[in-house]
Formats: sequence, C-alpha cells, structure tokens
Amino acid sequence: MADLTTRISDLNIDDSIFEPIKTADPVFNDFLSNSGGIMPATATMLTGSPGSGKTTLVCEMLSDVQAQGRDALFISMEMNEIDMASYTNRFPAWESLDIYFPDFERSVWEDVKTLLESGFDVVAIDSFKELKDIVADEKGWTKTKTERKLISLMNDAMIDENGTGTHTAFYVIQQVLKSGDFAGSKRLEHLMTANLKMVVDGNESYLMFEKNRRGNAHRKLFYRIKEGGMAFDGERREMEEEAIDFTEKEKERQKEKQQQFDDIDDLLSGASEDSMPETVQGDSSIDDTLMEIQDDVDEPVTDKTEVDPDIFRRVYEYEEGNLNATRRTMNEIGAAPELTYYYAKKIAQEAGVM
Repeated sequence: MADLTTRISDLNIDDSIFEPIKTADPVFNDFLSNSGGIMPATATMLTGSPGSGKTTLVCEMLSDVQAQGRDALFISMEMNEIDMASYTNRFPAWESLDIYFPDFERSVWEDVKTLLESGFDVVAIDSFKELKDIVADEKGWTKTKTERKLISLMNDAMIDENGTGTHTAFYVIQQVLKSGDFAGSKRLEHLMTANLKMVVDGNESYLMFEKNRRGNAHRKLFYRIKEGGMAFDGERREMEEEAIDFTEKEKERQKEKQQQFDDIDDLLSGASEDSMPETVQGDSSIDDTLMEIQDDVDEPVTDKTEVDPDIFRRVYEYEEGNLNATRRTMNEIGAAPELTYYYAKKIAQEAGVM
C-alpha cells in the first residue's frame, strides 16, 4: 500500500517553487497570487471573448519575464509571423520574444515536446484547442488521448521531471463557446491551478479569477489596453478590496452577534416559568401595551447603566419569552443591540440556566 500513497514530508521540493516571478506592474503582481507574481509550477487557463486582450496580456507578461533574464516562450497556434509582426508596432517589447510558429513540414508534436522539455520559466499557449486539434490530426490520435498527452507534457515541465532545474508556469489561452463555456473537457479545467477570465462589460474591461489556488478568486482588476501595453487600475482595485474586506468583516460581526442571541435564546427556552425572576413571571404591574413601555424610554440609549433593567423584562414578558422578538422590539424603542444581549444574559443567569 505504501507505494500507492505519498507523504508531503518525504518529497524533496525545491524552495524556488514558492518564489514568484515578478511582472513589471506591482498591482498586477498582487492580483496574480498571494505571494505577488507568477507562481512556478502552475497552470492558468485564460478565457475571454475575441478582442478582450488575451494575447496582449500574456505577451506583456512574457516580455516582463524575459526582461529579467528568465526564459519565456509563446506558442502561437493561431497567429502567423505577419500577424505577430503587426502587433510589434504597438508593443515594441514583443520583438525580442521567443515565439514558436508551427511548421507543418515538421512534426508539431515533436517540436512542442522538445521545447517544453527544455525548461522555460513561463510558457503561454495560444490556443490549447488549436494545438490539440493539430497534434490529433498529425498523430492520428483521438482528441481525448491528445489532450491527455499534452497535459502530461505540461505536468512534467511543471514538476521538472526533465531535470532542467526549472518549474514551468503555463498560461493556456482557451477558446470560449457561444454558451460562455470554454472549449475543452472538464478534466482540463480541473487540472488547472487557476481559471482567469477577461471580461468586457460595456465600456469597462476587467480580469477576474474564477478559481485561484495561489491567490484570491472573484476579485476584479480593471484594465485598459494602451500604446505599449496593459494599464491596470490600482486605485480602483484598492477601493474595491477595502469595500470587500469591510463587507466580509461586517458579515462576520453580524453572524457572531446573531449566534450570541441564539445561544441565549436556547438557554432561556430551557428554563421553566417557575425558575424565572418574579418580574418575568407575570407581575400585575407590567404594562399591557408597548406604548406604555416605550413611554419609559425618553431617548435612544447606548449605555446599559442608563436603562432600567425592568424595561427589558417587561418587553420580554410582552413577547411571551421570545428572545428574537424581544430583541427586535428593544431596537424599535431605541435600545442598542448590546443592551439586549446584556439583559438577556442577565435574565439567564438569574434564572440559573447560564
């Protein structure tokens, strides 16, 4: 059985696999991963409608990587040399990129296999579907077998099965169907470390990870394409991050407060009427209407020392021992939520159930 399982402690993992490769934009680095940059030994699927900027994004990333003296490769299965040359007028940095254009007089499978086994730091494939279709036709393999072979080739490069000392990071551009789904199997989707989507919504464009095992998902990074490359809206990202953090903290605070009320409600529901303080059992002096109770509260209060504890007891009696209803009523007559919790806890303690 031991040969069927793996212990992480037994693996000899190179620490460099956790060191990010930086792009030229700090805002983009923070968006890509929690470590800040492109993570080695990962595979990211990139989808988006035509014209959203997929090629521009990956080629700019590759240019940044290459500018640092690292090895980067662009596998262009859809655009030929003339197409790519036309881009360099707007993006001069692309002129020095290492690009593979398929030569159909040769074996595309063998060419790609040789390149991926050579140890590039970052590789972008445009597009995976086109590469799969070309290799399947060339080798006479089924699409499923071809996809499995390509995934295995990528996985070997990520874990450095070839002994190059490099753990390749892949960015795989995948076509999108009219339904909005990507063109590929679920196997391919699940094997990806991250799924990055480029969205054009009216006059706005943004990036968003639908899945990201190395960073945050469902966070937007707005961008525009300008002369020379991509421009990311760092100020807007910061504002949205702050809003998201505030919302999440507020949800957690409300959840904790609700749990406090629920816990006390559970405690009080287990107490018999005889165990309740006399003021809760049915004192004849307790008013019959909320109007009379509210008359005793001159103004909203926030400090428990400013409120007669009997106010809470009377509301609790009025609501027939329902703590949630008591809490709502106390809020209506101007008592802060903290007061409700304080007096509910006090009643529970006096009743001997807390």
